[in-house]
Formats: sequence, structure tokens, C-alpha cells
Amino acid sequence: MSGYKVLNGKVVIGLAEKVNVTHHNGNKRVIAKIDTGATKSSIDTNLAAELKLGPVIKSKLVKS
Repeated sequence: MSGYKVLNGKVVIGLAEKVNVTHHNGNKRVIAKIDTGATKSSIDTNLAAELKLGPVIKSKLVKS
């Protein structure tokens, strides 16, 4: 994790970070929006299909 700032022993992250999504064929590096107060998470339907993460059960249009 070089390049990250550490404050009081904790890593400081930004609003969006590069993350690895692990799936059955390996890893995919993507940019993810970070929300530490979120109670739910979401993933783009095209990315979920590419990674073969399973059927889409529920879909909702999100604008930001």
C-alpha cells in the first residue's frame, strides 16, 4: 500500500480507489467509489456479467 498516507495508525483513503475484485477466474482491477457509512453495496451490471458473479436479482438506475 505504498503511496497512502497513515494518520494515527490508520490508512487514509479517498472517495474513489483502485481495488481488486476477486472472482473465479482471478482478479479484476477497477476503480470503486468508497462509502464507509453505507449499509448496502452495489456493482455495475456489466461488470457483474463480465465476472460471472451470478444472476442479477435486482437492478436500479443510479445517477451521480
